[in-house]
Amino acid sequence: MLEEEEDFIEYIKSVKYLVIFPDKSCKMLFTLREVASEICVDHTTIFKKLKNNVHCFVESKQSGFMFYIRKISKL
Repeated sequence: MLEEEEDFIEYIKSVKYLVIFPDKSCKMLFTLREVASEICVDHTTIFKKLKNNVHCFVESKQSGFMFYIRKISKL
């Protein structure tokens, strides 16, 4: 559990991606492979879409759902 401000800052620094799901829930993830696993989209596809952008939308071919992914900037 995060109790101190410093703990929050260290956690936030370690998170790299914010993913918003079709049900309006969101998750913060550490790697593209984690993102890919969560949303069933290949990590190379996500990488290509984020290469020159801070955010992107991707659609899972498996589920047909759309997801929003945003790179989280460093503090």
